[in-house]
Amino acid sequence: MEFIDRKTQYQRLKSEIDAGIQRMLDHGQYIFGPEVAELEEKLPN
Repeated sequence: MEFIDRKTQYQRLKSEIDAGIQRMLDHGQYIFGPEVAELEEKLPN
């Protein structure tokens, strides 16, 4: 069984993750915000 070190993963992506969270907090659109639209575009039909 392969274990995933989430702490190391987070540290590697911290600036990108934190920036995304801050953008969401700044615009306040948690449900139908631009991040949701971007995700929906990337998901297969």
